[in-house]
Amino acid sequence: MSHAEPEAFQRQRCALFFRAGPSDRSSDIKYQGFLLALCISQSEMNCESIDPGRCAKQSAITVNGNTFSLHGATSTYSFYVSDSGDLIHSHFGGTSHSPSPPVPQIFDGGWIYGPSNYAGKAQREFPDLGNGDFRQPAIRLRHGGTTVTSLHYTGYEIVEGKVEIEGLPSTWGDASAATTLLVTLVDDIAHIECTLSYSIFPAHDAVVRSVEIRNTGNKEVVVEAAASFSLDFPSGDREMIGLSGDWGREGQVFRRPIFAGQQG
Repeated sequence: MSHAEPEAFQRQRCALFFRAGPSDRSSDIKYQGFLLALCISQSEMNCESIDPGRCAKQSAITVNGNTFSLHGATSTYSFYVSDSGDLIHSHFGGTSHSPSPPVPQIFDGGWIYGPSNYAGKAQREFPDLGNGDFRQPAIRLRHGGTTVTSLHYTGYEIVEGKVEIEGLPSTWGDASAATTLLVTLVDDIAHIECTLSYSIFPAHDAVVRSVEIRNTGNKEVVVEAAASFSLDFPSGDREMIGLSGDWGREGQVFRRPIFAGQQG
């Protein structure tokens, strides 16, 4: 499936919230994060008011060619596999049942964002280093004296329920509450395998993500940085909303504008 190059848009890469920690096995490192579907739906349908168990079973995850979609009660999260094997984010918002992904929003200007550097301007689902993308990556692994990786898609699996993360705190849910999509990315040269886990809780419009990093070779691999997920947004006048406080005055809401650079 070909995807035409879109109009010019500026973008922001946001790593939102994650918890991390090593597993017991030295060859496996797992990270888990929680992503809430922050969208306003045009529909007033509420899965909980109908039947949460039934809603979880109604095509919570669909695969159409090279496009994957996770459907909540009033939201959809979609991405597709590019011709190069990279995962490209295409939609996160109101419900969408379009068979083809929307055109990725990019910034098309300057040397880095030239027409030959697609990786540097695409909304990459799980960006790594070494593909012409000079933005903040989701993962940085050191192996054999370099941090360059070339992860590409090799397959997927859909399982019922929320997959348990061994040795780490995480959300949970059985087949009536959640469905999980497991997507495998591999670097054949570095002998590194990453399994991206997407669990959708349809009744709550919530997507829970994690990544498992596996060293399939016989040489040392050092995880210098890893996020449970990365999400690109078109740039604009956006705000970060958070909570601060102390004993007796918890939950003080604050807002601040998002500007260039790292924030948290």
